[in-house]
Amino acid sequence: MMLSWMLSAMLFTAFLAVAAWFAERALRIAGRPARGAWLFTLTAGAMWPVLVPLLRSLPPGREPGTAGVALLDAITIGPERVASAGAWAPMLDRILVGAWVGVSLVLVLRYLLVWRAVRALRHSAECRVVDGVEVLVSGDLGPAVLGVRDTAVLVPRAILELDAPLRALVLRHEEEHRKARDTWLLLALAVAVAAMPWNLPLWWIARRARLALEVDCDARVLAAGGSATRYVQVLLLAAQRTSAAPLTPMLVASRTHLERRIVAMQNRTTEEGRGGSRTLRITAATAACVAALAVAGVSPIAGQTPTPRPADTTNAPRSVQPAHPYFEFQVEQPVRFAPGSPHPRYPDALRAADVKGTVLAQFVVDTSGRAEPSTFKVLKTDRQEFTDAVKAGLPDMRFIPAEVGGRKVKQLVQQPFTFAPDNRTVAQPVQIPNPKRP
Repeated sequence: MMLSWMLSAMLFTAFLAVAAWFAERALRIAGRPARGAWLFTLTAGAMWPVLVPLLRSLPPGREPGTAGVALLDAITIGPERVASAGAWAPMLDRILVGAWVGVSLVLVLRYLLVWRAVRALRHSAECRVVDGVEVLVSGDLGPAVLGVRDTAVLVPRAILELDAPLRALVLRHEEEHRKARDTWLLLALAVAVAAMPWNLPLWWIARRARLALEVDCDARVLAAGGSATRYVQVLLLAAQRTSAAPLTPMLVASRTHLERRIVAMQNRTTEEGRGGSRTLRITAATAACVAALAVAGVSPIAGQTPTPRPADTTNAPRSVQPAHPYFEFQVEQPVRFAPGSPHPRYPDALRAADVKGTVLAQFVVDTSGRAEPSTFKVLKTDRQEFTDAVKAGLPDMRFIPAEVGGRKVKQLVQQPFTFAPDNRTVAQPVQIPNPKRP
């Protein structure tokens, strides 16, 4: 379902963002540039949610048949089950996809308009040489770097009125952006946000990445011999007397980031005077980053999607279960399919095309009569769409658990699922030898 996938992707990206925040803290304390951490997070958050479904759609390549595993009666999914399985799901998916495409197109159109305006600005600006640097002079836009491959420095006329030392810091800042190819990073941010506009954590990552880009540039300017006091003065003057150029690296890209950049410069000076406490703080921030990455690794989009189970309100006595589930020959009462249990949902496209198929799945039924999703294994399938339908519907199915000595136990079973649009074809259970011992 599209909604569950989107929520899982946002949860995964949110944990990645937390990890990147701690990674930035560790890198700042160590005096290292931090934009790489956000670039990695942006790439993983935008690409991994798309790669996971593609990887899961690969053919499983497993062989059917496991000795000692109970084979349940075949379940036939016909047209009469479609309404009960939730006919609103395809409609919701179509609405979400339509909104996704619409917002993405709006953002792409906005970026194209900005690109057109920047291109027109490059042609209308006055080309001059200031302090040995070739620049474009505009009315009040900038200072900024225009273009991606063929870049140019844009400065407002107000900057030309500054003293030579202050003006040199402005030009140095934009030249550092050009050398670091920061325009490519900004382009990646714009593409990622436009590709997944519904992923709210991705917007926050893009904002933090832009701030990290400017902080790194500030550090390079000061490392080249710039005065921190003069540089702060330049930032404040630029914020008051110039305007921002959208989607371009510039001296003051955002006034809301200005205070954080000044604080970052002050913290850098403070960190240089600290000794052993730096190592401890770097270690703590790195440990927190690793912990956040570990949580992201077990999130629904990175692994098996967890399905919440309601609390068991039965008063049946519970006993300690063995480490491994029972086989069919080890139980007195094997697992049975519970009457009235919901079936997997027939894929609409295959049902409309009158496509039939069978899925042979293997899983463990626990003592509450529910299948354990983590044990789900496809032994044989005719189409991947049928496999996805079975996997999605398995957590809602109900079984009568196996019993040994009057107590409920886990059992490993195999369950055939037959998808028949006309409900005339019923799959016959495949006979698997039942050994006397495991």
